[in-house]
Amino acid sequence: MLRSVAISNESAGRAGMMREGPWRRVDRSERLVTILVIEDEPMVREVLQITLERNGFQVLMASGGDEALDLCESSEERIDLVLTDIVMPGTSGTDLAGYLAVRYPRIRTVRMSGFTEAMLSASGMRRGDTPFLQKPFSREELLATVRGALGS
Repeated sequence: MLRSVAISNESAGRAGMMREGPWRRVDRSERLVTILVIEDEPMVREVLQITLERNGFQVLMASGGDEALDLCESSEERIDLVLTDIVMPGTSGTDLAGYLAVRYPRIRTVRMSGFTEAMLSASGMRRGDTPFLQKPFSREELLATVRGALGS
């Protein structure tokens, strides 16, 4: 369930925001934080996209590593954060995040998986100290982890 953000009409007008539904719409004259979501499951991808967009983020979507790399190379948007599944067909999210960290060092990364951290660590797929989301996770956990990784 989405929680409403209380913004008075007067303060919303001064801040350049308008209230719409249970979330707030951000003034589009400001640059939005862009998140690249890499998830092979279409339904999970859709839920992530909706949740992040409704909370003021611009979202690019990829269903796997090759598509994500193409987006990183071709996107006109500056990608601020990569939210990637760890276990996917083809390139793993761990390998992809490692490559992106070298090629684009300013991009932050959050990894997610339905496998536990212990299982991923034992298999060598959970490396580094990047933030990790254990699926299933709540909207609040997602947003807190993303904002924490962005330093906001």
